[in-house]
Amino acid sequence: MEEYFADPDDTRKLDELLALIDPKLNDFYLVKELGQFSERAKRTALGAEAPEFSVKNVYGKPVSLDSFPERYLLLTFTAPWCDMCQTENLFLDEIIQKYPKEQLDMLLVSLDDDMEGVKEVLKKDSIQWNLVTDSAGQASMLLELYNVSALPRSFLIDEEGKIVLKTESGTEIKHTIEKLLDEEKE
Repeated sequence: MEEYFADPDDTRKLDELLALIDPKLNDFYLVKELGQFSERAKRTALGAEAPEFSVKNVYGKPVSLDSFPERYLLLTFTAPWCDMCQTENLFLDEIIQKYPKEQLDMLLVSLDDDMEGVKEVLKKDSIQWNLVTDSAGQASMLLELYNVSALPRSFLIDEEGKIVLKTESGTEIKHTIEKLLDEEKE
């Protein structure tokens, strides 16, 4: 039942089911769990205000949603052991090099708890990535906040702090950003 009704991108079926359940069952663990799932999914629905956060990147610099004013933010969840994530990172390289930070910024959230190893890899990279790792449980907290249940997962947040895209597809990210930002130039 949970698998059928629990779609993280569309809670309509789940909300309809919850509305039909007798209120006497509201304390039942499955009903509570489904209700909490619906609330988490709505928090990151398209058009919703992106949830606020405050973390530190691998360089110790505080990062919050407010750190990216008046520009698009691509918030991407990844992990070093995720093969699909590595493929998607190819698009991120291309995107971050194409658009200036005044137009689009990126925050990578990696489920990697070896911060020193990550810093060594970053020293060899020509791109200055804004990266949060799982040290102190920061990435885990962001996974929960943004209702991420599979990797990779990306959220494109507009200049007003609204979620305009959530996807696992690097191709979709690339096309959406090109459409939004290249049309602004015209």
